[in-house]
Amino acid sequence: MALTQEVAEALEQLAESFPEAAVTHREDGTGGAFVKVEPLPMGGRFNVRFSWIGFHLVYSYPEAQVYPHFCVPALTMNDGTALRSEDGFQQTNWGPDGDTEPVTQLSRSSRNWDPDIDTAAAKLHRILDWLRG
Repeated sequence: MALTQEVAEALEQLAESFPEAAVTHREDGTGGAFVKVEPLPMGGRFNVRFSWIGFHLVYSYPEAQVYPHFCVPALTMNDGTALRSEDGFQQTNWGPDGDTEPVTQLSRSSRNWDPDIDTAAAKLHRILDWLRG
């Protein structure tokens, strides 16, 4: 099944919103897509200065929240301190069935999520603000 119009539009918005990054995707076969945006600056708190950030835009986007997000595996603080799950981080695997990869999960749910306002691009900006905070 081809991308839904809303998912295709979200990919265009991401490219416009992050002009210094490449927005790539892999269709999931149900109208959605697994998306990566890279490179994105992570700020000075982590063991990497730049990373990709990925997420799954499901076929029902924008009615379904874009959550969770993912980045390079083994992300740590600059001093080597492991990131804690209670702070929204977890080491796991992510990607399309049969093609997963190790990642760091970034769990930032939007409690007052509104499909008319909370676009994939807006959510990614909030994730980056949180990481750089």
